[in-house]
Amino acid sequence: MNKKNSKKLMIDFPFLRPQGGLGQSLMYFGFDVDDGWFKLIYQLCKDIQRVIDNTPDEALKDFQVVQVKEKFGSLRFYCGAATSEIHDLIQEAEAKSSRVCELCGKRGSMSVSNSGWYKTLCPYHRRTRKYRKTKSWRKRK
Repeated sequence: MNKKNSKKLMIDFPFLRPQGGLGQSLMYFGFDVDDGWFKLIYQLCKDIQRVIDNTPDEALKDFQVVQVKEKFGSLRFYCGAATSEIHDLIQEAEAKSSRVCELCGKRGSMSVSNSGWYKTLCPYHRRTRKYRKTKSWRKRK
């Protein structure tokens, strides 16, 4: 993700800022995704912040995101201790990411490159980056 988008997320959502050493957070390395998922991640963080703000006790005061990355063509959003509501929000965003082009944010689908790397891409980026859709992804949920 570019520096401008990364900075906006880190400023707006303190729980994304790395705390502790590398053994506790990989957010020191930033977001390991492309800019097409910025809006998806921003909305997820807004929803998480809403849950944190509406939780009466101090259970979520130490909520921390550990890593945000792409894996097997979809978003992975790892955090420390969280409520089931936050886990549901994360799971929903991760599922949505497999339908959003990671490069531009338009509607996309899971693709695999000739070298075997998975990526969610729109038709344009699939064509220009020489990715091809595979039948095996239809079975994936």
